[in-house]
Amino acid sequence: FVPYVLQIIGFLLESRPSGSTLIPDAYRALFQLVLTPSFWDHSGNIPALSRLLQAYIEKSGETIVVEKLTIVLGVFQRLVSQSKIHDHEGFAILNSLIINLPSTCLNNYLKDIFIVIFTRLTRAKTQKLIRCIIVFFSHFIIKFGANEFITQVDSIQANMFQMVVESLFIPELSKVDENDKKLCAVAVTHLLCDPEQVTKGIYFNHLWLKLLKALLALFQSSNDLQIMSVAERKKQAQDEAEEELLVGLDDTPGYYHTFF
Repeated sequence: FVPYVLQIIGFLLESRPSGSTLIPDAYRALFQLVLTPSFWDHSGNIPALSRLLQAYIEKSGETIVVEKLTIVLGVFQRLVSQSKIHDHEGFAILNSLIINLPSTCLNNYLKDIFIVIFTRLTRAKTQKLIRCIIVFFSHFIIKFGANEFITQVDSIQANMFQMVVESLFIPELSKVDENDKKLCAVAVTHLLCDPEQVTKGIYFNHLWLKLLKALLALFQSSNDLQIMSVAERKKQAQDEAEEELLVGLDDTPGYYHTFF
């Protein structure tokens, strides 16, 4: 029963007109309950809680969400680090923060966010996780710029940007969901055109042409998806589900009360 109530509240909050006045006090009081750890202990609540939390970020991100930002990021951290079933919900929350909050609100947390993502990628990589990471990277590049993306990635390890492009963007870009392809295409175009390190610097010889080919393959993949049979799509989804069952993560209850 609880998930249905949360979904209805989330829908009502999403339906409020953009640019309207501050949300009513009843919603503000409920926000604290949404962040209560016991709510997130039950796996069945998580999709509805994630949608409701994203609605809060969209409608009141610069007010009540900013006040509890470390706790919200703690939810993201727990879902991505510990859950193979709901890791995509953690990325949905993170993407909502990137889209709706001013960049200044997130600057102090950026390196830790990337560490959480790369740590999970190292521990337990799945096809779904890779798609989520590429979509997040695309949101980040569009929001913060390609230069800042390279800076953040290389701050974790020297020349790590090259590894990210060669192991994620180039082989996996064409596999993102159809609804995300335009977003990813814009982000990769920024990577190809904006940073001097890529256009004429240390990464030009190794990455530029490969990344361009990956972008062209992304456009081609849209046509491939259209001709894929129902049976082929069903098998692809089944293979990914089986892959997630083999991932060595425990979907344990609870989450980090603060972010790092």
